[in-house]
Amino acid sequence: MRRARRVVAALVLVIAAAAPARPARAQAPSHTAGTPELRAELLAEPTTPSAAAPATRVLLRLHVAPGWHVYWHQPGETGLPTVVEWELPVGWRVQDTRWPVPARLAVEGVVAHVLRDEVPLLVSLRAPSPARGPALVRATVRYGVCREVCIPQRLQLALRLPAAPTASAAAEWRAALAAAAPRLAAPLASADVRAFRDSDALCVGVRDTRGPRSDSLVFFPADAIVLPAAAVLPARRRGGWTWLRLPLPAGAAPAARLRGTLAGGAGGGAPAGVELDVPVAAGVAVAVPDACRSGPHTGA
Repeated sequence: MRRARRVVAALVLVIAAAAPARPARAQAPSHTAGTPELRAELLAEPTTPSAAAPATRVLLRLHVAPGWHVYWHQPGETGLPTVVEWELPVGWRVQDTRWPVPARLAVEGVVAHVLRDEVPLLVSLRAPSPARGPALVRATVRYGVCREVCIPQRLQLALRLPAAPTASAAAEWRAALAAAAPRLAAPLASADVRAFRDSDALCVGVRDTRGPRSDSLVFFPADAIVLPAAAVLPARRRGGWTWLRLPLPAGAAPAARLRGTLAGGAGGGAPAGVELDVPVAAGVAVAVPDACRSGPHTGA
């Protein structure tokens, strides 16, 4: 039955994807573009790249119409991933992209990773050193915007950097960044996260002061090969760490790294979610913490 549901969901997406992506109305390159279901805009931090700070931050904001949703970059068991393709001047490159924390949507046993309402992506673009004057950056955003079915769409935006460092531009950037921050997954330092392979599961630990706080957490895998969709996991707290046991599908290939977003209850200064990108320790010499072994839930 579960396989049949997945096939039906896949057929809905194939039918939608068979139609050409609906672009925004033809127009000159702009920092804004949209359709009735979704409006997008690019906003740049008003600063000039320098040898001391060669990266410029750009905020890509997707405003999704009420009742609709798009999918995370790893959509789960169904859905069309949101993809951003950058066209940058010679010497420029994308240094980092921070995604918002998705929501877990389960329909008839099929799990998807969705984004609703305001969807911010914070992107760091690294300029060559020395910077070679003003630069025009372009972004093509491809996604499926969904309600009962998914509609493939494509938007094209452009922005000239650096942004003028005016008082109004600085105020607009601060307001936009403050609104985006609670939705973005917080990056974790390597010292604040651990991962171990334990037979048929991965054992994941996050330092209590850095991770989300809840009795159960949701792990959204960035790599479908490790886990196809988000899993709800009990949290076990021991010695200042929150431990999770992530069951692996039968026959799962050994993973050298664990990448994804861990989400849970926010509050008290805790983030809504954190980004994980950590090597997985494996082998007979690895001592898996007792708090992460299978068994009943135990608190701190």
